[in-house]
Amino acid sequence: MHAGGRCGRGCVSSTITPAVIYFPGGTYLLSSSILDPYYTQIIGDPNNTPVLKASPSFQGFGLIDGDPYYTQDLNWLSTTVFWRQVRNFIFDLRSVPITSSTAGIHWPTAQATSLHNIVFQMSAAPGTQHVGIFCESGMCLFFNFPPCQNERKQVE
Repeated sequence: MHAGGRCGRGCVSSTITPAVIYFPGGTYLLSSSILDPYYTQIIGDPNNTPVLKASPSFQGFGLIDGDPYYTQDLNWLSTTVFWRQVRNFIFDLRSVPITSSTAGIHWPTAQATSLHNIVFQMSAAPGTQHVGIFCESGMCLFFNFPPCQNERKQVE
């Protein structure tokens, strides 16, 4: 994901090496964040949706971190992070202690980005600090369309 001098830590938000990273179906146990470089599409198998599962000792801000804090500031200005996508994943945070403010996705980002076919599994316990999507310092617009209902009503 970070090979070939891609725009990562310390890069000021430009790359000539975009990437598509594909995850086949399965469960991936994460002990730390997957750091999503600039101009990267992370795509799971839509027919066998991969599960990104946080280990009980998970360390990081989000299972996928789209703009990590290497210092007190975000790595990129969130309004300069373009052309990114995450789709076809299940994010399972249920093994992380409920007092941990772990996110499924840390997503400070800008235009031409998208999140599609994402499921978040989090603790339902009172006082949980889990978050599905954490957006900050940028543009975060959501559309949540309910599943289509094809109902036929009998007319008598």
